[in-house]
Amino acid sequence: MANTNFTNNDDSYLSGDQGKRHAELKWHTRLKIIKGIAQGLAYLHTELANLNLPHGNLKSSNVLLNPNFQPLLVDFGMSHMINTNQAANALTAYKAPEAAKTQQLSHKSDVYCLGIIILEVLTGKYPSQYVNNNQGGTDLVQWIKSAMYEQREVELLDPDITGSSKYIGEMKKLLQIGANCTESDPEARLGLPEVVNSIENIQGGDEKTIAMFSSFEDGYDDAASTITDSSYVSMVGESRVNNSEQVQRNNAVT
Repeated sequence: MANTNFTNNDDSYLSGDQGKRHAELKWHTRLKIIKGIAQGLAYLHTELANLNLPHGNLKSSNVLLNPNFQPLLVDFGMSHMINTNQAANALTAYKAPEAAKTQQLSHKSDVYCLGIIILEVLTGKYPSQYVNNNQGGTDLVQWIKSAMYEQREVELLDPDITGSSKYIGEMKKLLQIGANCTESDPEARLGLPEVVNSIENIQGGDEKTIAMFSSFEDGYDDAASTITDSSYVSMVGESRVNNSEQVQRNNAVT
C-alpha cells in the first residue's frame, strides 16, 4: 500500500545518537507517536489473529510518519518471506531473548520490540538491539534495568523532553511500561492490550494544553498526578484495549 502523505523515518528522527532531528520531537509528540505505534500493532494482532502472524520486524526505521507525526507501520509479516537462516540477522524480533533461543517469533516478540522503541524514543539513544552482534548502539534493556534499580530514571530521559518538570511523572510511567515490555521472560511481559491501555491512560498534552499549563501558577500539580500510583498499578493489570478500531486501523498497514 502506498501513501504519499507518509514519509520514511530514518532512525535519526527518533534516536538522538543518530542525528539532531529528534530534538524536534517534544514530549507530547513522542507520546503521540508511541500511542499510534502501539495502537497499530494491536490492530494487526487483532484483525489478523487467525493468521497468528507477528509483525516480526518492528523498529523505528519501519515506522512512517506523516506531517502530523501520525505513525504507520510497515514491513509486516516479513518473517514468512525470508529464509529462516537469514531471518535471525535480518529481523528485529529475533532480538527478543526467547526468539533468539528458539528461532520462533510470537506476538510477545512484537511486544519486546515495541518496548525497545518506547525506550529509544524516551532516551534518544540508538539501541544495540538494531545491529548485528550488538556492535554499536546502547543496550537499552540493560541500561534502563540498572538505572531503574538504582532509582535513576530521570537520568535516562532525553534532555530535549525534560525541560519542564510537569511531565516527568508521565515520562517515568511510560519508561516503566517500556521496561515491562522488554522483560527477558516473555510470560513476565505485559500483554499488548495491557500495554495499549496503559499508554492511552498517560495524558500527555498537545501544544495548546502545554501552553495552558505553563500559564498556571508554580503550584500547579504535575499533569501526571491525575493518574495515581494505585490507579496506575490497577490500570496496568487490566487486560483491555480502550481505543477505537478506526484509530488502530489508521496506524497499521498490512
